Amino acid sequence: RLAGLAAAAISAATVVPALAAPTAHSLSLTGIVPSWVKTAPVLGAVDPAQMLNVEVVLNYRNSGELSSFVHSVSTPGTKEYRHFLTNAQFNGRFSPAQGDIAKVQRWLKSTGLTLGSVSSSGILVTAHGSAAVVQHALGTTLKLFKLDGQVVRAPATAAKLPSSLTSIVAGITGLDSLRYKPTSHRDADPPAAFLNARPCSDYWDQKLAT
Repeated sequence: RLAGLAAAAISAATVVPALAAPTAHSLSLTGIVPSWVKTAPVLGAVDPAQMLNVEVVLNYRNSGELSSFVHSVSTPGTKEYRHFLTNAQFNGRFSPAQGDIAKVQRWLKSTGLTLGSVSSSGILVTAHGSAAVVQHALGTTLKLFKLDGQVVRAPATAAKLPSSLTSIVAGITGLDSLRYKPTSHRDADPPAAFLNARPCSDYWDQKLAT
């Protein structure tokens, strides 16, 4: 199960690149801007006093070893097939280093955001603040858009990540408020009838299925 979660996290961590307060030594990241922003009608600016929660996603430590382990533990015939790790074993081998977590926390705090919790795996570092603080901290602009009948918040411009964090931070969540609607469905029709199965045989080949 942990291997599956690790694989999912590796994939998810690449979906939304991260951000930072604008500095003279920062890297501009455009991946946080959803593609639909280019065509969705703009309704206006986000209320600067609105409180936002963000989660910074850190890269796993020893990512190459982790990828190999995920492959081996899920591939029949390999030495590690189905030899899953406990939470403690997994975190000991692959969780971000405490120094990297602390570096991210210092950066967040320096931007004016209030620190939140850190996940048990160390992968997620949370923080919160007003939309005004978030926009200033991350060097981005948040706007309201009309999308599929919803009023959605999203970054309209790229964010910036300090170059010292580019190898540590994999992504961030919380900048957009898009909520996907579940696909409508109806319950399946009941079967025409329920028939009890015929009794099983008392011995091999007594009753043959027809």
